[in-house]
Amino acid sequence: MASSQVQLSFTATAEPPPCHILATPDTLDFGNINRNTLAAKTPTQIPARSFPGGISIQCEAPTSIGFNAVDNSSGSVLNKGSLKWDTPAVTVSPSDTDQRFGLGYTETNTPIGVWNVAFHSAQVDGKQAQVGIVNNGLLDPNDTAPTMRNDGKKVAWVQNNVIAVGEIFSIQADAALTIAPLDELSSSSEIDFAGSATLEIVYL
Repeated sequence: MASSQVQLSFTATAEPPPCHILATPDTLDFGNINRNTLAAKTPTQIPARSFPGGISIQCEAPTSIGFNAVDNSSGSVLNKGSLKWDTPAVTVSPSDTDQRFGLGYTETNTPIGVWNVAFHSAQVDGKQAQVGIVNNGLLDPNDTAPTMRNDGKKVAWVQNNVIAVGEIFSIQADAALTIAPLDELSSSSEIDFAGSATLEIVYL
């Protein structure tokens, strides 16, 4: 693998009104990753980067919303190597299978890597909010990692320790990705891979 080009993207979809998606991030391009920067025997994390732009949603009346993430490359998740962010301070380990999204396969059906995003700078109606995880309709106080989930749990805006109610919701996202050991990847050609997730806006 002389080099690889990495692109990460997620899109947002919503049911008909009362809420409308005003903005979603552009594709995050990590550019070409040279094989000389990858470890031979262990996974290599690429430094986290911020998505250009953020998510902005406007509702026609005060409501509570969140989003459900769908991995568009499910099944191809690398089962080793961690994902780490400095701000917010978050670590996703191999055992956190609900927080790991795939990067596709090589031509020999080897998982290429794993990725996710950490959400931050949440606001509701222009006021600061936190990021919470909703499980079966309830805010889970024991699950505080502000990351996408692949198991049906929802990411939500939180204020004063409860699911926030408002009309204008915004949030930013930083992506982290980890690449499989070089020895597990093809060394004869470039590997183009991309992570993609769809965020489904839901009403809580």
